[in-house]
Amino acid sequence: MPAVVTRSRRVLALALLGALAALVVLVVQTRPRPRQVQVAPPPARVHAFTVVTRDLQPVARLGGRLVPWRQAHLAFETTGRVVRRAVAPGARLARGAVLLALDDRAARAALAEAQAQLALERAAVRRDRARLALARERVRLQEKEVRRQAALSGDSLVSATQREAARMRLAELRDQVATLEAAVASGDARLALRQAAVDQARLALEHTRLRMPFDGVVDRVHLEVGDLARAGGVAVDVADDRRLEVHLQARSNVAARLAVGETVSVYHEGTRLAAQVVAIQAVPDPRTWTREVVVRLPEGAGRVGAWVEVTLPLPTLQQVLAVPVTALLRDEGGSWVFRIRRGRLERVRVGTGPRVGRWQVIRTGLRAGMQVVARDVAALGDGQRVEVAPR
Repeated sequence: MPAVVTRSRRVLALALLGALAALVVLVVQTRPRPRQVQVAPPPARVHAFTVVTRDLQPVARLGGRLVPWRQAHLAFETTGRVVRRAVAPGARLARGAVLLALDDRAARAALAEAQAQLALERAAVRRDRARLALARERVRLQEKEVRRQAALSGDSLVSATQREAARMRLAELRDQVATLEAAVASGDARLALRQAAVDQARLALEHTRLRMPFDGVVDRVHLEVGDLARAGGVAVDVADDRRLEVHLQARSNVAARLAVGETVSVYHEGTRLAAQVVAIQAVPDPRTWTREVVVRLPEGAGRVGAWVEVTLPLPTLQQVLAVPVTALLRDEGGSWVFRIRRGRLERVRVGTGPRVGRWQVIRTGLRAGMQVVARDVAALGDGQRVEVAPR
């Protein structure tokens, strides 16, 4: 009996516990829940920009590397053996400095011969002039003799044979004078020919030396002592790097707006330089329809091989609608701005034109006087409440 009573009590306790658990669950599920109150987010603060018309000056930005404004590939004008190399790459030299020299013994001998021939010709010209003076004096005396004999012929003191001989002698003397006058007249021409030969020989001697054509730096030497230099073969490369320039390939319509002597802006390693247009190709390249524009920097500016950007002016855009570039949202294959209207945003699709610096030209979608968000537009949405931040 005691065992039966104990089992009944356990069953009763379990029943009471189950009932209590069911009551707790029922109370939890049927308790009243607090009402949720939705609070509207505060309006976003934005920076506004009022759309206006303005004049814009677009530019074309072209790049290139700086090169010396003057370069030369020097060659000998005669063939010969190199006997002296006076420079090495990187040397800075003044105009006229000797770079390379050839064996000049043959050239010196030719010059000496030409100078000797000139000296002989000068002596011959002086001799002919002296002989001409003497011949003219003989003619004068012979003419006097002929007149004297003619005066004596009336007294029969001078025979006809003597008079004829005197006249013949006078004719011979006059012929000598004519010959000497021709020699003297051609003397200047003969001297000029001999002088030209001397000059030619002296030039040939000078051609055995390769000289610096301007103040500058030696870039490369192609020959060594003992090498055979051939006429026309490049021997030394030199450059004048005191001033540098950049060669640009500009569209034909851009180049057409430029003028030689015009000042343009060049950006070199973060520094803006005022440079000058020094050359413009007249006829565009038929394949690319571009023209070469050469822009030269001030003396001492830049360094050879550095990359620079040049801004070239384009036609002025007059009275166009423009907004800051930061006002545009690129999305869904189009361009959008957020118009501010009665404290809310309106997403407006716009048609764009060219970009000019920090300004974006607007073709369609906006009118002057409208207010748009100026920047930080990526996180904004259509219909969003906003307040305009103080300027």
